[in-house]
Amino acid sequence: HITLYGGTLLETAKNRGITQAATLAWSRPATSKLPSTDIRDLLAGKKVNVRGGAGDDSIDLNISGNPEELEFGMQLAFLLLTDPKIEPAAFDQWKTRELQSIAQRDKDPASFAQKVMPETIYPTDDVRTQPLTKEQVEAMTLDAAQAYLKKLIATSPIEVSVVGDLPLDKAKELAARYVGSLPSRDKITPQS
Repeated sequence: HITLYGGTLLETAKNRGITQAATLAWSRPATSKLPSTDIRDLLAGKKVNVRGGAGDDSIDLNISGNPEELEFGMQLAFLLLTDPKIEPAAFDQWKTRELQSIAQRDKDPASFAQKVMPETIYPTDDVRTQPLTKEQVEAMTLDAAQAYLKKLIATSPIEVSVVGDLPLDKAKELAARYVGSLPSRDKITPQS
């Protein structure tokens, strides 16, 4: 599990939802040189899975599967931490899904509850805690999401955790090779 701190926590009223859009490059893994279809083909028959997404205060990349094939997963994770690409089709589909979900909110009791719960619990002037609006989704651009992801992977503090049936030395070696080789970045401080 590789965690990069920041993400939604750093969003503003002008870019609300950008973290979710940015991590499309991880939920449908793609790079500038390997489209998602090629990555799917490379993963075919492998017993390893690499996927990521947005959290409240981080973006997370998970590598799971057979310990013998973990290195392949770490190689893909390295590519997603250095050269991720949000594919236009994935971005357009995300926008369509979000807009459909927003349109459905007032018609479906469960969706309506998901809308009003944050309004009840959190201050409504903190946009990071509120559901996306139609205007926010429509204003989102692929270029802005891609730039935001590139900034996060270049500057966010990273934490790595390894859990499972893997020798400690092998886990350390893989983490050092594929995460330790990334450019250094500032540590988390009370001011950051």
